[in-house]
Amino acid sequence: MLKKLLKYEFKSTVRLFIPVYIAIVLVSIVNRLFRIINIELAFNLTIIVLVSLFIALGVLTVIGVIQRFKKNLLSDEGYLMFTLPVSSTKLIISKLITSVVWTVTSAIVAVLSFAILFVDQNFILEFNNVLSEIMYLLRQEFYGDKMWMIIQVPFIILMGYIGFILTIYLSLATAQLPRFNKYRGMMSFISFFILTTIIQWITIILSRILYPNYISNDVTIMTITLIGNIILNILLFLGTDYILKKHLNLE
Repeated sequence: MLKKLLKYEFKSTVRLFIPVYIAIVLVSIVNRLFRIINIELAFNLTIIVLVSLFIALGVLTVIGVIQRFKKNLLSDEGYLMFTLPVSSTKLIISKLITSVVWTVTSAIVAVLSFAILFVDQNFILEFNNVLSEIMYLLRQEFYGDKMWMIIQVPFIILMGYIGFILTIYLSLATAQLPRFNKYRGMMSFISFFILTTIIQWITIILSRILYPNYISNDVTIMTITLIGNIILNILLFLGTDYILKKHLNLE
């Protein structure tokens, strides 16, 4: 059933993102052509358009995360979604996976756009030189535990973004509690602010307790950060799932 939910989610969201992706790639190509033939005004204009498209993509990604969760699960559509023979856990997972996939795809499109704009023979030569230096440093300096530290970085970033999405989900779910019927929009913002503040304070307190007194190794710090993000995401997920299972109010 999860596969069917994912298929439905991607089918519903593809029309939002694909046009923006196509526009970004096309504008990047046009911008590159203007740069080659040295039309400065057109080049500057397309840069402005391209920056606007990236801003629109970022806004669209965040709004998409909010709207898909709120519209499908917490509005009138929720009556239909929760009559399906599928658990709230799978509903949340399907929306979470979709959001992460579109975010990763957006990052890939950004890299592709950068490549179209700037990659040429000189860039490739410089990139190869930089890559050679990086590989040399990795062989000389970053080995064993330090290599593990580098590997953890993208996972920490991913867990951080997933935590951001789950914080939004829990905020929206909290605002659906019966006591907040008249102020759901406002309570969503308040819940998000309270949750992020609590998370920040817990992070600061634990950092001050653990790092100076018990932990000094960078690798250990990275590992604990990754584990902490995973635990936090599990708690945020369980909180959202609990509210949807036990206290969902669609009225």
